[in-house]
Amino acid sequence: TEANETQKTTDPKETEEKPAAIGLTIPSQYITAEIMEDISSDKVKAGSTVYLKCLDEIKMGPHIVVRKGARVRALIDDARPSYNGGRALLSLKLEAVETTDGQWLELQYPLYSDKKKREIIFRKGSKIPKLKLKSTSINFQIPSQ
Repeated sequence: TEANETQKTTDPKETEEKPAAIGLTIPSQYITAEIMEDISSDKVKAGSTVYLKCLDEIKMGPHIVVRKGARVRALIDDARPSYNGGRALLSLKLEAVETTDGQWLELQYPLYSDKKKREIIFRKGSKIPKLKLKSTSINFQIPSQ
């Protein structure tokens, strides 16, 4: 009927408030990451992604942008097993740290690597200091309270 056609229902998703966003410029600074599980040259493959844990908190004013314990994404740049007497190689490219709103902030760090005649293992609990967070501007989503 005509009355039904003029009635509109409001989708509850449309009335939900979206989190507020603010522009933040995060200055260049250093963080430390911790390896969360053993990474072995005999078990990982080049091109795969592993995650480490950030040991620092980054705050901008009242906002926590990166929580202590946030994920640090690393790419296995090269992994060669130590089979048949060959030299093993394992290298990580530490790429980015995750913000509290799910964005990734780029890191600048030379390859974290090792080369030797036997299996290389980057041990769980090992710390990698001085990961440089590049200065960047982001549109940060403020979590609703």
